[in-house]
Amino acid sequence: MTGNEIDKNLTRSLSHGGAWMIILHSGEKVLNLIKLIILAHILTPFDFGIVAVALVLSSALDAFSQTGFAEAIIQKKEKDRAYSDCAWSVLLIRGITLAAIMFALSGITAQIFKIPSAANISKLLALCFALQAFTNIGVVHLLKDLSYKKYFAFSTLAAIGEFIVSIAAAIILRNAMALVLGMLARDFLKLIISYMISPYRPHFKLNILRIRELAGFGKWMLGSSIFGFAITQIDSIMVARFLGASAIGSYQMAQKISNVPSTEITHIINQLTLPVYSKIQDNKLRLKKAYLKVLGLCSFFIFFLAGLIMLMGEDFINIFLGKKWNSLSSILIIMAVAGLVRAIAATAGAIFQAIGKPKIDTFWQSIRLFTIATLIYPFACWWGTLGAALALLASTIISGLGACCAVTRAIACGGKDFVRAIFAGFFSATISVLTVYILKQHIAHSGMIGFFSFFTVFTVAYLICTLLIDRWLNYDLLNIFKEIRTQFMPEN
Repeated sequence: MTGNEIDKNLTRSLSHGGAWMIILHSGEKVLNLIKLIILAHILTPFDFGIVAVALVLSSALDAFSQTGFAEAIIQKKEKDRAYSDCAWSVLLIRGITLAAIMFALSGITAQIFKIPSAANISKLLALCFALQAFTNIGVVHLLKDLSYKKYFAFSTLAAIGEFIVSIAAAIILRNAMALVLGMLARDFLKLIISYMISPYRPHFKLNILRIRELAGFGKWMLGSSIFGFAITQIDSIMVARFLGASAIGSYQMAQKISNVPSTEITHIINQLTLPVYSKIQDNKLRLKKAYLKVLGLCSFFIFFLAGLIMLMGEDFINIFLGKKWNSLSSILIIMAVAGLVRAIAATAGAIFQAIGKPKIDTFWQSIRLFTIATLIYPFACWWGTLGAALALLASTIISGLGACCAVTRAIACGGKDFVRAIFAGFFSATISVLTVYILKQHIAHSGMIGFFSFFTVFTVAYLICTLLIDRWLNYDLLNIFKEIRTQFMPEN
C-alpha cells in the first residue's frame, strides 16, 4: 500500500470517527447543556458550589494518581493482552484505594472550606472511583482500533442516564445531592456498558516488567495530570476558600459555559487523532499534513463556539439561567477568550503523546501553573472572581503560545502554516461577531426570539465567511465535511 493510500485510509478513518465522535457526540453535549439549564433553574449557585468543593478533593486524588496506562496502550503499535491485563489490574487497585482515601478525608475537606455539607457529598462521590475501577479496559481498545461508533454508544448512553437521574433527583430533592446522584448513575452505566460493547474480558495480573514499561510512558502523563489539576483547580480553590460556596458555584458555571471549545471539541478530536497520529509517528511530513488538517477543522468549531459565547453569553444567562446567575456575565467573555486559546493549544497534546514526547506538554503545563500561582492570590484579592478569571487568562495565553511554538518545531511546521490553518476560523468569527454586534445596536431585541434570531445571523455569517476563505485559501474543509456526510448518507 502506497503512502497516499495510507493517508486516504487514515483520513477516512478520521472522518468516520468525526462522524460519530463530533457530529453525533454533539447531541450528548446538547443534552448536557439542557441538563445544566434545568438544574440552574431548580438549584442555586450555593448547591453547585458545595459539589464543586467536594470535586476539588476528587480531582486532586485523581490527578495525583494518574497512570497514563490507557494512553500508553493506544500509543503502542502492537496489541498485547498482557499489557492490558496489567493496566486494568493497576487501575482496579488504584480506584478502590482512592475511594477509601476520599471517604476518609471528606470531613477534613469540609472543614478546610468551612462548608460542613460538603462532607456527605464527598463520601458519595467516593463511590465513583470504585465504579470506574471495575470498568472494562476493553473500551481503550475501541479507540486504538478506531471503533468510534461503539465508543460513542458507551459515552452517550451513560450521559443519557446521568441526565435522567440528575433532573429527576433535582425535582424531588431540590438540593446538591441531585448532581452527585447523576454522576454515580453515569459511572455505573459506563461500568455495565463497557462489558456489553467490548468482547475483551480483563484478568487480574501484575507483571512488574510490563507495568514498568507502561509507567515509563505514563510518568509524563502523571506530571501533566498533576499540573493540569493545579492549573484548573487553583483558581477554584482560591475562590471557594475566600469568597464562599455561592461564588465558586457561579465561577464554575461560567467555566462550564466558556470551556466548551476546549473541553468538548478539542478533547474529542484528540481522542480521535491520537491513534491516527501514532500510526504515522515516524513520518514527519505526513504527521505535519495530518496535524494541519486537524488544526483547521478544530479551528472551524472552536472559533464559532468562542465567538458565540462572547457575543451571546450575557443574553444566554438572562434568558436561560435566570437572574440569580447574573454575576457570571462579568467574567464570561474573559473565560471565553481563555477557552479559545487553550483549545487551540490543546490540539498539540495528541502530537506530543503520539511521538512519545509527553514531557513537552508537561513542561508548558508547568509554565502555566507557575503563572497562575503567581497571579491568582493578588488578583483575586483585588478584583474577586474577575481577578481570578484574569489570572486564568494570562496563564493560558503564555503557556498556549509556548505549546503552539513547540508543536511547530516537533513536526517541522512553519509558523506561517500554523497561522494559515487557524486563519479561516479567526476571520469568520471576527466578521460574524462584528456583524451581529452592529445589528444589536440598531435593532431592538429581547427574549428567546431575539436570541435565536441573532444566533441564526451569526451562524449564517460564519458559514458564508468560512466558505469564501475555504475557496480562497484551499483549506479542503468542504471535502472533509463531505466525507463525514457520507458516513450517514452513503451514496448508492
